[in-house]
Amino acid sequence: MLKIALCITIILTGFKASAGDRAFHCTINNIYKLNLNGEMEKESGVSVPKANDTFIVDRQSGVVIGERVPVFRADKFTLLAAGTDGNAFVTSYSARTQIGFLKIENYRNVARSPFVLNDGIWVATGVCI
Repeated sequence: MLKIALCITIILTGFKASAGDRAFHCTINNIYKLNLNGEMEKESGVSVPKANDTFIVDRQSGVVIGERVPVFRADKFTLLAAGTDGNAFVTSYSARTQIGFLKIENYRNVARSPFVLNDGIWVATGVCI
């Protein structure tokens, strides 16, 4: 319900006009998955999410919205760091027995900030604007 309300608010307030102030737009470049040997390997098969998938992150609440990003199962988001004063933006989420986090290195003051999204089994990397 929170995600639906956030989507409606974003749409009704002209989200694109000043998206950088209210949200990050992120694109996944790489997916790594934990293999049976306990090592991370680049995912090339069928996985959720996939390279080039996109998602949006609300800067104030830490809520992550993305159709193919598994945080759609999350029942709680916690903004851990707002990404100010030289620190990265960090949010965590939980979904029953699963915990994940998203870290966006927006403190670098560059047009595209790298991110890492980790849910414990897979890791996605990419950039946010």
